[in-house]
Amino acid sequence: MHKSRSSQQQSRENQRGQVGIIVLLIAAVTLVVALTIANRSSQESQSSIQQEDSSRIFNIAEAGLENALNSIYDYETNGSALPNQVSNNDPILGNSLVSIELNPDFTGYLDAGQSIQINLTANTTGTIGFDWAKNSCAAGAANLLISVYSENSGTYQSNFYLVGNCNSAADQNLLAASTSSVEGMAFHFDLGLNNASFLRVTPLRGGTDMQISSSNNLISASQYQITSSAQNETGSTAKAIELSRSIPAAPNFMDYALASGGDLVK
Repeated sequence: MHKSRSSQQQSRENQRGQVGIIVLLIAAVTLVVALTIANRSSQESQSSIQQEDSSRIFNIAEAGLENALNSIYDYETNGSALPNQVSNNDPILGNSLVSIELNPDFTGYLDAGQSIQINLTANTTGTIGFDWAKNSCAAGAANLLISVYSENSGTYQSNFYLVGNCNSAADQNLLAASTSSVEGMAFHFDLGLNNASFLRVTPLRGGTDMQISSSNNLISASQYQITSSAQNETGSTAKAIELSRSIPAAPNFMDYALASGGDLVK
């Protein structure tokens, strides 16, 4: 009888021990789950804060870009001085840094029939170098129509150069281009000029990537380079936006007025 009671007591103690272990295991699992959820919530909260901070900083950089474009508009229309830097105030993050450069060299893409204007330095002799096309003639590479305007006592004299290696029914008597030494570009053409005022470049047959540069500082201006950057107070988040914008150019139909030296007459 005594042995039976002792055996029952031992069994109950073993059960209590098993229950205690199970309770501890459940508590441990619950704690791990709780910590995992808390950590995930913390990470999601931190990610949300970073995304909000990143979006706010991008908006500040974008606002700086708009201020720069407004400054360029004032410079072009009212003759205002073109600032090298434009401040953009934010009550939380302070100023973004916006820089404006008026570059002589042009780098960009032009659609077929779209013209850009390149202003030239007065009373200067030099060479303009054109590099263009990242594809072959068979793949639709462009030819270039280069229109050069020289001013003499208020009258403009115009000269036109049709340049390229892609013969077609529309493009005849082309001035041949050489092979470009610029990586990725197919064609190159040098044009010597003396005392010209400005030139216009128009791709024919198709759009094209293009680089235009000069010797002897012959080009005075071709495009604006704008960089707007902003960051938070700690510097952990930063954004920068870059934009290239060509100088103003008259619509293509104005070439007829420039070539005739007078007004268009219906």
